[in-house]
Amino acid sequence: MEGKFGPGRLVLDIIGNKIDWVLAPSEDPSLWKEEKLPPNVGLFAETRDDFVKTISRWLVSTLPVVRLAFGARLMMPVADKEEAYRQLSSYLPFTLDEKNSSDFNYQINRPRKSRVLGEDLRINRLMKWTPMWFRTIAGIPQAKTSVTIQSSHICFLELDINTDAEIEKPLPEKDLLDVFRELVDLANEIAEKGDIP
Repeated sequence: MEGKFGPGRLVLDIIGNKIDWVLAPSEDPSLWKEEKLPPNVGLFAETRDDFVKTISRWLVSTLPVVRLAFGARLMMPVADKEEAYRQLSSYLPFTLDEKNSSDFNYQINRPRKSRVLGEDLRINRLMKWTPMWFRTIAGIPQAKTSVTIQSSHICFLELDINTDAEIEKPLPEKDLLDVFRELVDLANEIAEKGDIP
């Protein structure tokens, strides 16, 4: 099921006992918030807050929850590959050689003990960092009509903040919203401060 949600679409996907709520870009290109980026739903802070408020209302009325996750795909436009590498270096615990390297892709999980449930819950902080280059093509090349090609570079961060998969009992109902907010806070921390232990 899906429906309009702000500048995007809110999609509900249920497979077995797994429920995914996804905020996806609109299929109408005129609603995309940033022309220098691939299809998107706008600024992270704005769309995150509306999404979290909506999902929180649903979460308190749902069945017992064994595992929670919060994910995001964040993009930052940059001028070129070299700037992408410099920008990524400011978020990573090492410096990239923007002149003499290519095809960079960095993935790491830095688990933390939950501040809500302490030793009883480990939270995975999986992050993937990479520079990307993409082209936007307008027109129909096969029909030999006017074709406009725009090239853009971005820094890309994919976040998957989730509770430990090895826990088999439901999370305490009274702490569910606090754990969810903790996942969101950890995503915010990585987006702002980068890859820190």
